[in-house]
Amino acid sequence: MQKVLTSKPDPVHAADAQKFLALTALSENPKDLMAAEAEIQKELQSNPEFVPALMAQAVLDTKQGQIKRATETYDNILRRWPEFALAQKRLAALYAQDPSTLAAAYDLAAKARKTLSDDPGLTELLGRLSYEKKEYPRAAQLLQESARQRPLDANSLFYLGMSQLQARQTAEARGALNQALAGGLEEPLATEAKRALADVQKE
Repeated sequence: MQKVLTSKPDPVHAADAQKFLALTALSENPKDLMAAEAEIQKELQSNPEFVPALMAQAVLDTKQGQIKRATETYDNILRRWPEFALAQKRLAALYAQDPSTLAAAYDLAAKARKTLSDDPGLTELLGRLSYEKKEYPRAAQLLQESARQRPLDANSLFYLGMSQLQARQTAEARGALNQALAGGLEEPLATEAKRALADVQKE
């Protein structure tokens, strides 16, 4: 759409491209999104199939706890645009919250990464999902890659440390687990991290 605007399109196509970009930007910024809820609803009333407005509405639904509705929206978007990486990423994040859909989450995140290879949030998500699949060296590599772009939260530091333990990177694992605990890691992960650190001390 940015390319469309630089090619000096006719006014109708230019307006559509600007609307597309504005709504896509909104869906990436939850703070502005809440303020624009009425505008999104208006857009969907006039054009129920407009994907940027659907993406923005799905983010709103997620923020408001309407996970099932958001999931259905992303799913419908991907039926129409199967390679839309941003929808793949967001649906993967929702699926990752449910143990029964972890495999689908992993597949979607892996597909999205082909396009969004520099997205630290997606890299972090795929690292956590790799840990759940017991792919510990890959999990550690992905989480470290994400950490080079932005700080990991306590949970991701836990997954990094536990993956490093499994990969026999003991010193690095100790550092990551201690960081996770210092960062306010919650139960039951905190107890698991302390147990793992105690086991490392015995070795």
